[in-house]
Parts: sequence; structure tokens; C-alpha cells
Amino acid sequence: MRTYLGLDDGERFAAEFAEGKQKYGSLEKFIGNANPEDFSAKKIRLRRLCKGIEDLKATIKGFEQKAIPEIIDMLFPKDNEDLSWINDALAALKEDGDSIAALHRKFTDYVRSAPNKPGIIRVMTLGLSKGLDAEHVVIMGASSGNIPGENYSDYLSDEECVAEQRRLLYVGMTRAKKSLTITWSRYIPYGQSQTQQTQHAGVRRRAGEEPHVKLTLCEFLQGLG
Repeated sequence: MRTYLGLDDGERFAAEFAEGKQKYGSLEKFIGNANPEDFSAKKIRLRRLCKGIEDLKATIKGFEQKAIPEIIDMLFPKDNEDLSWINDALAALKEDGDSIAALHRKFTDYVRSAPNKPGIIRVMTLGLSKGLDAEHVVIMGASSGNIPGENYSDYLSDEECVAEQRRLLYVGMTRAKKSLTITWSRYIPYGQSQTQQTQHAGVRRRAGEEPHVKLTLCEFLQGLG
């Protein structure tokens, strides 16, 4: 829901989600209890986000009354060239008695086990790469403040979270059979760094340009030759 609600917004409602979490206590409670009337009329974007949460929950509730094939056709129309393959794959995977959750698990396994073919690039998180390998692996965004990033866990301490993210990076690096490429940004726009709460090592200002912040390489990699 967090990802879906941000799709139509260039800044992904980062500041509004942060304020909502602060008010209600957690992201889960924010999504469960979001109410535009809990915020002043001046909070236009936040009220808009709350309305989006309400609408999305109503849509999900409406799905409960529909058959799974109908839901699949609604979400992945066959006349949409970019989505029709998902419709076909789900139809092939579905068995009698499957719930949406069961079908989702099947589809996730299907995508992760997709064979390597020329022209096919699999995109996934570091965590989802466990158990897989590839001829060539690219890990993007290995900047300090991104890897390791913020601790959003409800049960890991900050030290445990850093250790877990170090292990995940190691998992991703060891998926490579022939080549491993790691990239990071030297500079990103200042506005982006603020909405994503990215750590940085200074601000660069040039005439006629938006200010940019300087990033450093992930601390896990700084000591490597």
C-alpha cells in the first residue's frame, strides 16, 4: 500500500507519510486509521494522502466480493501490452481453491525462478536474491545512508539492523558468477535528499542549478581495495 499510494507523486509523499506515522504511532496504524479530518485544512497534501488511503482500502474491500479471475482482469488488463503477460502467468498458475495470498506466493516464486535468457534482466531487492545466482550482477545505490539505511524494524536494534544489512549486501555480492558491478551516486538533488532523508557530506551549489548534496560510498565498502 505504501508503494502504491506514492505512484502518482514525484516525491512519493515521503514527508506526509513521516508526519502520519508520527501522529498515529506507526505506518501500520497510519494506514489503518488515516482520516483527512484529523489534519488541518492547510495540510492539503496530507489530507489528499489520507483520502487516497481510504479509497484504496475501500477498493481492496470491494475485491473481497469478486472472483479471483475478475480481480486479475481488473488489475492486469489483457489489452494492456505491458501487463497482459502477468494476466497470462497468473491464469496458468491458479488452481482450484487458491486464495489471493496463495496465488501471490506462487507468482513471486515464478518470477524469482524465471530462467535467464538473452535480453532479460531480473530486478529484485538484496533480500530476494537469496538462493539465486546470475552471470552478471549489478548492485545500485550503494551510497552511505542508503546501505546501510534507516532502521525501520520494530524488533531489531540499530546495531542488529546494521549487521543484517551488511549480511544482505554480502548475499547480493556473492550471487555473481562472472562479474559484479556496484554503483553509487556522487551527487543527488538537495530536494531528493531531504524527502528521502539521505545522509550527505556537504552541499554543492552552482549558478543556475538546483543545489546538490555530495554522497559517500557505503561504509561497508570503504575499506575494500
